[in-house]
Amino acid sequence: MNIKKQFFSLSICLSLLIPSLRAQTNSNARSLSMARAFTAVARGVDAVIWNPANLAMPERPPVSFMLAGAGFQIGNMTFSKSSYDKYNGKYLTDTDVADILSEVPEDGFKLIADSDVRAIGFSIGPFAITTNAVAVSDLSLSKDYMRILLEGIQINKNYDIGNNSGEAIGYSSITASYAVPVSFPFFRRIYIGTNVSYLIGLGYAEVMESYGNLYNSGWEVSGSGGVKARYAQGGAGFAVDLGLATIKNGWYFGLMLRNATSNIKWKSKPEEFEAQFYTVNGLNADNSSDEDSLDAYLQTEDGKREIAAFSTSLPAEIRFGAAKKWRSFLLAVDYQQGFSHRPGISKKPYLAMSTEWQGIGFFPMRLGLGFGGDYGLVLATGFGFKLGFFRLDYGISFNGALTPGKANALGMGLSTYFSF
Repeated sequence: MNIKKQFFSLSICLSLLIPSLRAQTNSNARSLSMARAFTAVARGVDAVIWNPANLAMPERPPVSFMLAGAGFQIGNMTFSKSSYDKYNGKYLTDTDVADILSEVPEDGFKLIADSDVRAIGFSIGPFAITTNAVAVSDLSLSKDYMRILLEGIQINKNYDIGNNSGEAIGYSSITASYAVPVSFPFFRRIYIGTNVSYLIGLGYAEVMESYGNLYNSGWEVSGSGGVKARYAQGGAGFAVDLGLATIKNGWYFGLMLRNATSNIKWKSKPEEFEAQFYTVNGLNADNSSDEDSLDAYLQTEDGKREIAAFSTSLPAEIRFGAAKKWRSFLLAVDYQQGFSHRPGISKKPYLAMSTEWQGIGFFPMRLGLGFGGDYGLVLATGFGFKLGFFRLDYGISFNGALTPGKANALGMGLSTYFSF
């Protein structure tokens, strides 16, 4: 018996989610550098992701092509680089251990490793066709894993090792977008837009149930636990986004409901995995040293089975943005909030403010600040480069703090366009 594999069988599915991908805005480098204050700013092919109503707004490019865009985000929700530098290679005192554990939220240790890629897309006036590859994931591990790692299994203490959760979804999309202006009282013009996407499901995994505990009585360790998860390797579905935009007193306003309705039916190899362990007799110093004898003390069961096709939706989110041009500056603010805690979406409100300085016409520079959401604080910056019809954007963000050294996640994006 491989006791390490069996003992941690309840976390196998969770660990498989770590390298999966996330939100679809990393590859839009301009929005990344503006801390995602972009709902009222996006034009041309960028409007598809941020607000399809902007396809009909004034100052849109007659024709725009998205050549390629790629971005990533990596880190965690707890520790910063400065924390790593402080404790790396150091003998940890009891005070150090207490300080480290105090940084871990009670609802668990969260890991992120996000990336996304946008392929060729185009917009012609109020119409656009785009393709995209998106994947999102959330992974949370019980805080007691960290306690055991740092403190060992203490006497007369019960450890909850079952407070784990995870969900991951990957899909590609082909999106048709269209926007039209309409008359409306009190406004000179309202612009209405929609995205209709055909979704090709690439993979899905979800932890449906996780439980477990360990207890050290002083002379033996006993416990039990298990995990149940479902997953599939392919499916198909649709999604619809809705957008509004208008102009009032020189201000540009935008409102988008992302994934207003959506569904993916997972039909390719849907399966369910389940694993359990429990101690028949307690583990102690005498029997834990002989792996073969552990069969009499530790029982494990695991297996998978085929299940019927199942359906999932994409998480919905609302965005409201405003922007105004003032001399050489573009000022923007956004409010964003999800309707659930799902991969890539948070119910915690997020407020972003940003500026783009266009004093050097071919070299715009950007700075953004974000507050709220999963990270609490976001510092973003970046620049663009324009040469004739060609445009390149670069953005970088530091999530979790307003200084790079204290941030616990790093995001970076690069995108290229032709705009006529």
